[in-house]
This record gives sequence, C-alpha cells and structure tokens, in this order.
Amino acid sequence: LTPVDIPAPIFVIELKEPGFKPKESLITVSSLEAECLASGVEEEPPKGFYKQLRFSYRIERLLGTIDVVVRVAFKEPGESYWTCRVTNNLKGLNISKVIYPVLSGVKAGGKDYQKDKLLLRGSYVVNNPSMWGHFMYWWPGVCYPMLDISSPEQGISLISHDKTLRATGVSAKGQNRNGAMLRMHKISDLKPGKTFRGETNLVRVNQGDWQMACLLEKEWANQAFPGVKSPLWAEELDVFATIGWPVPVWSEWGKMAEKFWKKTQPPLLGMWNFQVPGTH
Repeated sequence: LTPVDIPAPIFVIELKEPGFKPKESLITVSSLEAECLASGVEEEPPKGFYKQLRFSYRIERLLGTIDVVVRVAFKEPGESYWTCRVTNNLKGLNISKVIYPVLSGVKAGGKDYQKDKLLLRGSYVVNNPSMWGHFMYWWPGVCYPMLDISSPEQGISLISHDKTLRATGVSAKGQNRNGAMLRMHKISDLKPGKTFRGETNLVRVNQGDWQMACLLEKEWANQAFPGVKSPLWAEELDVFATIGWPVPVWSEWGKMAEKFWKKTQPPLLGMWNFQVPGTH
C-alpha cells in the first residue's frame, strides 16, 4: 500500500481558527510531521481478531501539541480495522477534520494498472483511477461510504463502519503511474482540550473485482442498516424521483418546490435532512 521509497502519511489533520474561515486558511499536518512516541503489538487483541497494532504520535506546534493514537486490528482473511484517537492540546486552534487511514499508491493490477477500476461511494465505477482527477463526496447521502480499486482478479476496499455516517466523507485521487490515493474523512470540530474518538474504518483485500468487494460487505451493511417496508403511499406511486442538494440553503426550498410542481405537478413533495437527529 505504501511503497518504501515514496513517503506517505497514514493520517492527516486539518486545523483552523475558531469560527467560519475560508478553505485557504486551513493548516494541514500529517503523520509525516509527527514524532512516533511508541509502536508495537498489543498483548490482547479485541475478540475475534488475531493481532492489534498500536501507534502513538505527537505533533509539535508553536501553540502546543496534538496527540494521536492509531490502532489497527487484523482479522483473517485480509481485513484490517482502523481507529484513531486525537487530543487537541493547541491554543487557539480547532481540529476541523481527521482523515484516516490514507492508502497511497494503490494498484490492483500491477503493471496492468490501467485496467484497474475504482468503485466510488458504492455506486459509480471509473476506469483507470491512477490517471483520474480528485473526487470528494460527503455523507449522509443515498449511497454507501465505500471505495474500492480492483482488477478482475483482486482488489482493496476502504469502508466506513460508522453506523451514524454523520459528517463522513470519502475521497480518491489519481497519482499518475504511481497508483491512486484513497482517504476516509471525518469532520471533528475539535476544540482545545477535547478528544476525538474516531469510529472504525475497514481496509479489506479481496480476490475478485469490485462486485466481489460489494458482496463481501453486504452482510455487515444489512445488519447495520436493515431494510424497512415501504409505506403504502410509496408503493402506490407511479414515479418516485429524488433530487440531490436541490437548493444551497433550506430557506429556498419553497421556491424550488413551486418550480418543480409547475413542471410535473406531483401529488407529493418531500424534504429531509439526515444531519440533524429527528428531522428525517
């Protein structure tokens, strides 16, 4: 995943001053700038796992420190489960985002990497991801928090196992002939003196294409997000259409709904917001 001659981080942290700030003002730090205070195998891995590694880092800044603990638990065959704990000991800076793990230089087909396919958020398939641009998508949404790069014979997946999916993002970036970079993002808004405890992100190696990767994930997804029976009014609809992010702010919903109704005159329009509990 990480060629020894190409340094690559395993986590990235974004810092910002309190309040709304333009994207250009964000400060980015990573494991490449951190001191590794300790690393090794923990004596007792979690139940169901055969080994767990623990890495302790400290990032020194003029305004204080950031302490990071990364744990990687291994389960056969070919699965590693990543968690990340971050403590903000800085003065006057919030930690706005924690990205872990970072998989760099990913190729599935070796020398035939141009035949690789990238599965984005469980719903789009892109050819030759090494030569692709930069993709970023945030949850909640109607898709699955999953990235997979595969050849016809083998592949590797990066998946969020955070059941809330709140403020979760996935990104993929082509690295030319060096493969592609896959990253799992989490908005933290971590104030000084506070600690972020990240949920589990899964890295899975499989023998098969992207469809096999989805089948391997299906059992956990069905348990975490059980299906529900559709209401009768939905079953009786002739057409059910959804629109993603139709308005930039919620106050414009009425104007959009009126415009949409004039075109199609549907009997029902619905709006939902996944981010706030109780407003689905």
